Amino acid sequence: MKYYIFSLIFILLISPAITALALRRTIGVDDQKENQVLEIFEDNEFTSSFVSPKDHLTSVLLKLKNSEIRNSEPINFSLYSDSEKIREVFFNGVNVGVGSWIRLSFGEITNSMNKTYHFSITSPSSTKENSIGIHTDEKGIPAIITYHKIDSYPTLVLGIYSQFFRKLLMDGPFFILWFSILFFSIILLLPNVDRKLNALNPFRR
Repeated sequence: MKYYIFSLIFILLISPAITALALRRTIGVDDQKENQVLEIFEDNEFTSSFVSPKDHLTSVLLKLKNSEIRNSEPINFSLYSDSEKIREVFFNGVNVGVGSWIRLSFGEITNSMNKTYHFSITSPSSTKENSIGIHTDEKGIPAIITYHKIDSYPTLVLGIYSQFFRKLLMDGPFFILWFSILFFSIILLLPNVDRKLNALNPFRR
């Protein structure tokens, strides 16, 4: 019974921290809204921008589409800061499926927090018939996720717990259930702890 209680407490309180320590990257921008696909071919490039919410930017994920897997042409991703090209990634249509997230990894940008980055995707040798598509919302903002290298695990763990409890407090029924399980687990565990203390201390009778 006590092992069951310990397991419950571990799952409820400690497992998020253990999970965090196993991570190498953390998510920054996370915008997955999409309802259209814009085409990239010849001189028809795609451009957009994002604001990095964290330092140590290492990769951008974009949702691209290679209709019927016909395109194997070169594709170029360029990242700009203040009109200066700072990173570039080359890949081709073979890497793109029919609506798949493509990770564009590059050298770490250390001081990236709160900075605006512009990017472009081009494929001059693609044609309209075998164009590369990019998933966006109705305003042309792409579905995008950014990843950042973790520089402080204590800060990450605190952030995870802060976000967890913030969401917990917003969901009343789940908070009551979670707190009840934790409370009664601790209540059930206390008699076992007290008996062990009595056994170890001959003066406690």
